Amino acid sequence: MENKTNQVLELANNKKYVVLRQVVYKGETYYVTSELYNDGDDFDKNLTLLKETVEGGKTYVNIVRDPEIVKVIMNHIA
Repeated sequence: MENKTNQVLELANNKKYVVLRQVVYKGETYYVTSELYNDGDDFDKNLTLLKETVEGGKTYVNIVRDPEIVKVIMNHIA
């Protein structure tokens, strides 16, 4: 597993997120991120949790919407 802390991830919707922390929870990789604005000059104060999924040799990253997983991971890193 590659450490992506401090790297920028771009989602399919062209939104960019900087990875602040990388966490493995129950064998899955999650990224605690902040969304970037203005070509990376500004970032959102609110954190966004992303989950990495690998399917067919391709890597995908999606926003986590399950409040229980968000709570467990955010409490774990605090």
